[in-house]
Amino acid sequence: TDYVFDGKRPVPRPYCEDDPTNPLSAYGLSKLAGEQAIVESMDNYCILRTAWLYGMGGGNFLKTILRLALARPERGLKIVNDQFGSLTWTARLAEQIEVLVDSGETGIMHATAEGFSSWFEGADFFLQALDVDADLTPCASSEYPTPAHRPANSILENKRLKEAGLNRMVHWQRDVQAFVDQNRQLLLDEALAGKV
Repeated sequence: TDYVFDGKRPVPRPYCEDDPTNPLSAYGLSKLAGEQAIVESMDNYCILRTAWLYGMGGGNFLKTILRLALARPERGLKIVNDQFGSLTWTARLAEQIEVLVDSGETGIMHATAEGFSSWFEGADFFLQALDVDADLTPCASSEYPTPAHRPANSILENKRLKEAGLNRMVHWQRDVQAFVDQNRQLLLDEALAGKV
């Protein structure tokens, strides 16, 4: 998870696998403790850090934004515009994991989509891809409190995957568009039924 880093690095500078960790929340601390326990107890391991996941299974940021945009179009939506990361499609990540497992590579790896956006930019692109007209307003993180403090910079670089010639991740916009193209009607039906 990106939460093992403090997110204080200036955007657009990403975090690589060998960068120092410094979690800001209990959630991040627990993830780092899990990583450390694996590293200390195993010789051959593969830890995969990812972030900003979306897909058809379960709830996620994009599906929630769609549901809210369709449920109350007159109210508009405020979306955080000062946190940055890479929206990562679970279908693409599954393909990446398969490649990684087949390779036998070990160690800590990052696997997120290429490029980055703010939550606002990601939501705007997604809704436009769906042809959903929504009144989105960018806001600061301070206007949208969350139980766990989120890093401002969650951009992870897939450095080790690239060095090993194993990176299968693509630009986040390409995958969001493919996600919409493959699931448009199902996404709209779920959101209108309030199932997200």
